[in-house]
Order: sequence, then structure tokens, then C-alpha cells
Amino acid sequence: MFVTICCVISSYLYAFMAAFENPNPGETLFSVTIFFEVVFLVSLCVQFLVSYKPEGEESKIKDLTMISQRYLKGNFLSDFIPLIPLQVIDLNEKQRLFFVIKIIRLVNGFKIF
Repeated sequence: MFVTICCVISSYLYAFMAAFENPNPGETLFSVTIFFEVVFLVSLCVQFLVSYKPEGEESKIKDLTMISQRYLKGNFLSDFIPLIPLQVIDLNEKQRLFFVIKIIRLVNGFKIF
């Protein structure tokens, strides 16, 4: 539930940053951004360990290889792409537009919610 709430809140925050400002190191907004990125990185790593129950089966799959393959074929890209720090590329103050990519998490948050 915590990650879902972070998805929704961070998406609005990233939309604000894409429209108005790119936070600089040392600013509060930058620290909040780092906090969210760490939360999503931990969430991405945990997804490789979470068992799942296939449709129509009674027992959960606990084999890490099968869990990893399922995650890599499923939601991995939608979780990994927003983690790439594209906003650090210098594009003459237009790099803030890369925050729009991070809004993908809003879709993930509502899907989970």
C-alpha cells in the first residue's frame, strides 16, 4: 500500500517538476525526489522475490527463477524505465521534461489500487 501511495503522490510531484522546475541538489524537493526513487528501487528489487499464484492453481510459485522470468516479461520495464535518471542530462533547462516519463508510475499506482 505504501508503494501505491508513493506512486500517486510522486506522479503529481513529477508533473509539477516537469512543468515548472528541476530541483537542484540540496533543495527539499530534490531530497523528496531521491526518497521516492529509493522507494521505487527497493520495490523493483523486491518484485524479484515475491511469490505469485498462477490462475487456476492452488499453490503459489516460490521458485526465484520462475518469479524473475514472470516479472521480467511482465511489469519490469514499466518499473525500470522511470528509474533511469534522464533528468540529469543537460538540455539547456529542458531536461525537466524527462520527469514526464516518471508519470508512468501513476498508471501503475492506480492499477494496484
